[in-house]
Amino acid sequence: MNPDPASASRRTEMSTIDIAVDVAFAVLLVVCGSRFVFRHGLDAAGVLVFVGASISWLAYLAGRIGAPGPARRRVGVALAIAAWVVLVVAAPSFAWCALPLFFAAHRAFSGMWSLVLTITIVLAVGVSLFRWSGWLDYGMLFGPLCAGGILTLAYAALERLHAARGALIAELESTRSRLASTEREAGREAERRRLAAELHDTVVQGTASALLLLETEEERNGQVSPESARAQDVLRANLVETRRVVHGLSSMQLTEHSLASALAESAAEFGAELHTVGTERSIPEPQAHALLRIAQEALVNAARHAHADRVIVTLTYDRGQVGVDIGDDGIGFDAAAASGPGYGLRAMRWRANAAGGTFEVDSSPGTGTIISATIPSSPHPAEPQESE
Repeated sequence: MNPDPASASRRTEMSTIDIAVDVAFAVLLVVCGSRFVFRHGLDAAGVLVFVGASISWLAYLAGRIGAPGPARRRVGVALAIAAWVVLVVAAPSFAWCALPLFFAAHRAFSGMWSLVLTITIVLAVGVSLFRWSGWLDYGMLFGPLCAGGILTLAYAALERLHAARGALIAELESTRSRLASTEREAGREAERRRLAAELHDTVVQGTASALLLLETEEERNGQVSPESARAQDVLRANLVETRRVVHGLSSMQLTEHSLASALAESAAEFGAELHTVGTERSIPEPQAHALLRIAQEALVNAARHAHADRVIVTLTYDRGQVGVDIGDDGIGFDAAAASGPGYGLRAMRWRANAAGGTFEVDSSPGTGTIISATIPSSPHPAEPQESE
């Protein structure tokens, strides 16, 4: 996956600021330490300042090098500030290091702890300058306090603006993702409709023309052979199924509706009843498509061959599987011999097996017919098996 440009830009921006803070702290430590040594020499106080500056920098560096976790980063910053407090009391010129330490504290800590460290830094600077003035210039005490308070408020405002900006960018990225998904879905819908139109203009029209030619030849000869009658039956069945496929592609039944809604629509088309058992839930589209096609084929067969007064479709949601049963009170047929109006049974059985399910037919002459298909509701279909 390609990195998001906006996120990469934000990371680069924050990394630049972090590096600037690190460099500023290092430079100010060197400048302030050198100034103290040049002015006072490398006496005991000079050695103390040198050691304190080294400890502060090494602690700060320990919280920055490599890929430190939050705990190591916080310990490093806290120790660096503690060592710096000793330095700034001994040498007020180190007060300039307060600015990068302020940003480092807010980078490592948040909430109450960042406020505590900010107060510590400001008080250390104020007390050091006030002591340097001989405890006479109160401006040296309250000046840093006021500056620290203003800087803290400004930094908090910048953090809020940064958070708001991040939230806005995240929302824009989410909107862009949804828009891309919508565009992809619109493309799939357009392709479905194009394919439906192609099927209608080629396969459907060609099948209808072949059927019309056979019927015309039958009228011309005044009689029909068994082979011609069978061919007409097959063409009519294929025409019905192809038109149903075209309708499914153009209306996207299972894309726009649940399996229960799509079955209700198909049952109403054939005047059948629909009953639902169990709690309706979403199932993967391949499994739902297989059950819908099996039910539709069974409804077509019942309407054409069963001469039934009543047809009932039962959709059952069970644990781990979903089943559909189509029962009628029609004339029935010999299911064991697979005779009668059953040329579509093989296709229905194949659909069920391809989806990892089972398929059963219970029928005998004069007792009606029950067609049952049960498919696992998880998206792990078994290998399809051809069955007679």
